Amino acid sequence: MSHRESGMQYKTRYPIAIVNKPMKDDVERNFLDYAIRGLRPLCDYMYVIAGNFEKHYDGVDIIDVPTQQRTPSLLQRIANNLFAQIQMVIELARITRKCDIVFYDVGEYRNIIVIAFGKLFRKTTLVYHHGGNKLLEAQLQYRDGAEILVPYVQECMLRLCYHIVDYVLCLSPSIIEFGGLQAYSKKILFFKDFVEVERFKPGTFPSSKQNLIGYIGRLNAKKGIMNIIESLPTVLQHFPDVQLVVAGSGELESQIKSEVDRRGLQKSVTFLPWIPDKSYPEQLNQLKFFLLPSYEEGIPKTVLEAMACGVIPIVTPVGGIPDIVRDGETGFLMPDNKPDSIANCIIRAISSPNLDRISKNCAELIRNEFTSEAVVQKYREILEHVERNDRRYPARTQLIS
Repeated sequence: MSHRESGMQYKTRYPIAIVNKPMKDDVERNFLDYAIRGLRPLCDYMYVIAGNFEKHYDGVDIIDVPTQQRTPSLLQRIANNLFAQIQMVIELARITRKCDIVFYDVGEYRNIIVIAFGKLFRKTTLVYHHGGNKLLEAQLQYRDGAEILVPYVQECMLRLCYHIVDYVLCLSPSIIEFGGLQAYSKKILFFKDFVEVERFKPGTFPSSKQNLIGYIGRLNAKKGIMNIIESLPTVLQHFPDVQLVVAGSGELESQIKSEVDRRGLQKSVTFLPWIPDKSYPEQLNQLKFFLLPSYEEGIPKTVLEAMACGVIPIVTPVGGIPDIVRDGETGFLMPDNKPDSIANCIIRAISSPNLDRISKNCAELIRNEFTSEAVVQKYREILEHVERNDRRYPARTQLIS
């Protein structure tokens, strides 16, 4: 990716650091990867403090944080997190004279100690708010026993975190209201995810595809996956040829398969494991619709990648989704994720005479607004804003004609 855009070059005098808790899955690794790739063209050198992250980049110093063994015990997880934060603080202290701007990626409230030390070290601190509504997400995850208190503890820590930092990074304006972030509106800046448009390209138009609907993602309560299965009999009454592909894994997998069997839907539902990254664009291009009836989201990368392929999203208007999916223009919005609402929206989508136009609009939106160049430009605006408004340090960037 070139440092030179529109005849101008930015040179950062002080390197940037990204601090991240140890990675627990590929989703979190991807978040960090996108952040590095978005910021790297705008600085001479970058430090990344993280654990269980094995990627390498030119001009990036990856500082490893020891990763503790996973455990189902809540108390042990808390202890492991404290250990990781202490290690991150130590590493941040070692590079404190080499960077002035620190981005905190995945795990806002779980990084509150190292965030506080970033402030004590007089750094400009920015934290990512990747999702939509963190409290709702945690309530869907923790439902049993003493763990039902976890969401409220997390929410208190999250609010404290956002109070401490200089800036909160959100994906889109709709997330401010959905996530209850109005109190921090003056410190919210917007960043973007990018889609590898050279890999995710439109295939054939929907008019030449069968009625194949895909759900791709984690099989958990947050995604509303059980509601899809409950909606399918109604859809099949109107369109018996509809086929549903469910790709992914998660704690609800066995329950979902049992429900498909109980309802006699085996001929209409195909289950796939996690799709390998190299074959994912090809799998997406087989779909006519991408279905995601989530209770909570930010702007899902899976939806952006589907749209890049011209696959039409059928989604709930949660988080930042209304900022990219306009009903009847770049997809279809359900009023909620109740089974009847899902069924009615699928039927409306299949019956639409404008699917080819909507598919084209989807692909054009991604190519216009979610390219790597657009992401770098958004980070450039963030750094310029920080420079203009934070006078604790001398200017960090200079514009070279």
